[in-house]
Amino acid sequence: MKALLFLLLCLPAAAEEGSPLVGTVVRSREYVVRRAPRKQEEFIGDVRYRRATRSFRADWALFDHLSQFWRLRGAIRGEEHYDDGGLLGLEGQEAVHDLRTGLGSMRGKDETDPVVVTRGGPLRVSLPTPLEGDRAVGRVLVWDEKSRTARLSGSVRVEGLYGDAAAEEALYRHEDRTLTLSGGPPYVAPREKGWSAAAQADLIRATSEPRRLRAEGGVHGWIHFPKESVDAVHGRGFPRSRRRP
Repeated sequence: MKALLFLLLCLPAAAEEGSPLVGTVVRSREYVVRRAPRKQEEFIGDVRYRRATRSFRADWALFDHLSQFWRLRGAIRGEEHYDDGGLLGLEGQEAVHDLRTGLGSMRGKDETDPVVVTRGGPLRVSLPTPLEGDRAVGRVLVWDEKSRTARLSGSVRVEGLYGDAAAEEALYRHEDRTLTLSGGPPYVAPREKGWSAAAQADLIRATSEPRRLRAEGGVHGWIHFPKESVDAVHGRGFPRSRRRP
């Protein structure tokens, strides 16, 4: 589940050293700077931020120099580019990030306009495990940069080439490469060439190193090895919506 774990790790990079805006380019239609009672920079309309491999766009942004705190609103689209050409995307309507503490969050507008996390580029080429996530949605994403954790909550759904999952909450811990699905109850449906499966339980935990999927409490599900040609059935007709096994 390495890439599904990676999908949820859309955390900001390490806190920026020195002046928080050194090496940063921010453009907008309107720009307002306030120096009293504290220095703030406000960016209004078609805001575009870029620093190294990271960028975002929004309708409005405010940076407070004293607290080193970012606030974003409206049609937010963030991107992180990786050395292998991969791309991690994040979409929402409201976001905040504290450069000093490394804490931040993003929210969608409502159930019909959630937080969306996507993954693209070469990272999709060689997917080593059955639950590689290409798209995840939820109502609120909260991250802690220092502890390297990310929590996506509120009707979480993951849809990927090699599996789907659903839960009320998904917690990712980068330290031990662990993703924990809880609430709902959680449901997971991995599939690979030659087999497919589905499971529902009180708690589902996945790790990428070692590669393992563990379900706890009230577990039920199935695993299927089709007799037909694997190439003929692989990837066909797999449900994208959540259902009980």
